[in-house]
Parts: sequence; C-alpha cells; structure tokens
Amino acid sequence: MSSAAAGGTKSANLGPGCPTASSATPTPSLLERYFRKTVGRTVVQELQRVRLEKACDLLRHSETPIGEIGPLCGYGDETYFKVIFRRAYGKSMRDYRRDARKGNG
Repeated sequence: MSSAAAGGTKSANLGPGCPTASSATPTPSLLERYFRKTVGRTVVQELQRVRLEKACDLLRHSETPIGEIGPLCGYGDETYFKVIFRRAYGKSMRDYRRDARKGNG
C-alpha cells in the first residue's frame, strides 16, 4: 500500500522551478505565488477571466437569457456579475450581444 493510500501526504509534481520540498505538501500561499509567477495573474484573476470568456461565448452563440448567464458562469450575485462584465468590456451584456452579432464585438 502506498503512503498516499495509507493516509500519508504526497507532494504533486508542479513542474520545474516550483519551490516545493519533495516530501511536503505545498501551502496555498506558495501555490498562489507559483501560479502568479507562471501565468502572470492570480488564481482569482484567472478564474474571473475564464468565467467572463464563457459569458462572452454564451452571449455570442446562444439564446440564453442574459439573466441566466451569470449563474451559468459561476456568479451567484447577478448585480456583481453585471458590474464585473461592464468593467471588463465597457458595455452591458445586452450591448455586447448586439454588437457581437453585428460583427462589432
């Protein structure tokens, strides 16, 4: 039985340059720093980018009602999602959908 199966901890191989000891579990702050160094954004910023990308895809390629897009993309608060979307794209979701379908988005 492996040490991981027996309840021991085992470090994941996170790639070259990841500053983890081979016998220790990396801490969340260490993983956050490594992610930011590697990707150039924090985990939260990357999550927001992916969620907004999905929202844009839904706006461009589906008839999903605008009020349903936030929850489908992981946002529980519709008002917050609208603020984040407008801040990122400089327009409302309705205007984004209209412009994208006209070829201006």
